Amino acid sequence: MKRIFYFVALVVFLLTACGNEENSDETDTYKISEGKIMNEKLLINLAVRAETIIEKYDRLDGVEVDDANIRADKHPDLENDETEEIYKNVYYIDGEYSYQGRNYDFVWCASFNENNTDSEGQVLQYTSEQTGQQININRSPIK
Repeated sequence: MKRIFYFVALVVFLLTACGNEENSDETDTYKISEGKIMNEKLLINLAVRAETIIEKYDRLDGVEVDDANIRADKHPDLENDETEEIYKNVYYIDGEYSYQGRNYDFVWCASFNENNTDSEGQVLQYTSEQTGQQININRSPIK
C-alpha cells in the first residue's frame, strides 16, 4: 500500500516540477495562475479544505492539516478520459495530516468551478496513507 502511495506522490511531484514557478496574478481572493502556490492565505485555505476532504472520505473527526506541511500547485485544465468532461482550475495538494497524535500522508487533486478555491469543486484524486482510501478519476491533459 505504501508503494502505491509513494508512486502516486512521485507522479504528482513530477507533474508539479514541470509547472511555472511564478504566480503572477495572486490576489487576496486566491485567484492564481499555474505553478507552485506560495501565497500563505491560499495555503491556509487549502489546508482547511484538505481537512474537510480527509474527514469526509476517511470518515474521521479532528483531522489537522498544517499549511506549513502541504505543497500545492495549480495545473493546466484536464479532460476526463472516459466522458471527455473538462476540468478547469485544477489544484494538486499533498502533505501530512495529524490524527490522534500520528502523522499520515495524503494526496488530493480537485477541480474548482471558478479560479477561486472558495468555490465549489470536484475531487479528481484522493489518496490517504492512514486508511488506504483512494479515489482516482481517469484524466489527462487536453489535446
